[in-house]
Amino acid sequence: MAEIATWPKLKTPEDGQRYVQDRVAEEVDYIKLMHESGAVMGQEFAMPSIELQKAVIDEAHKHNLTVVAHATCYQDTLDILEAGVDGLTHCFVDTVADDKIVAAYKKNNAHLNPTLATMGSGTTEGKAMQERFAHDPRAARLVGKEETERMCQCMGFMKAAGATQTNAFETVRRLKAEGVEILWYVRLDGHCVRWKRLTTVQQWLGRRRSSRRYGLGPHDAPRTQPLCERVRLHARRSATLGNFCTCEAFQLHRSWADQRGFAC
Repeated sequence: MAEIATWPKLKTPEDGQRYVQDRVAEEVDYIKLMHESGAVMGQEFAMPSIELQKAVIDEAHKHNLTVVAHATCYQDTLDILEAGVDGLTHCFVDTVADDKIVAAYKKNNAHLNPTLATMGSGTTEGKAMQERFAHDPRAARLVGKEETERMCQCMGFMKAAGATQTNAFETVRRLKAEGVEILWYVRLDGHCVRWKRLTTVQQWLGRRRSSRRYGLGPHDAPRTQPLCERVRLHARRSATLGNFCTCEAFQLHRSWADQRGFAC
């Protein structure tokens, strides 16, 4: 909450336009919007108006910037897609995708970064998988005791009835089948308390039996490169992992995984 308190307080479309212009001057890579009503959390948050969000999106597009948005419920996702956003940074969990959502993604040529492990942690359905991968012997040499304990914890903030990780699985399956681009996402910068420093490759890519649940497999990982370029995310070295990673987006590097015993 302390970090959220530092976020800019934009109230009017003009505020949004000026905010984007200031970010352009700073040479940012992309703009991320928060569009969170709190519905899946059993909360009711004050939200920016669609008019304000659209002003930010339109101004960013004038400067050739990609705009992505945080949203975790169906209606928030639909509203922000209709405002013109280029991608979503989570998959909603309160229901499954319908024709309206599919059409909204296609209208914008928007991508989805589903963060399925995060959503599973939010609903607590991912706990069994988290524990399994946290204690995978292949990860033991890479992950310390504190990180292992954190990986076994769930955030558990999605309290609304009907909010399930399974809904996210089915939505990703539907969107992928409809041709919507899915971005594989890994966070390695320790920002989220539950995922500090490192997770195993398998946890994020999924083993064959679990990846079939949402229609993705390791063969899909190389397809993320064009999407990484859309939001100007670039690979960089890491003292922890050595050869290939990014803080935000991960493209499976098969030789890196093979050398470390991760089956792809």
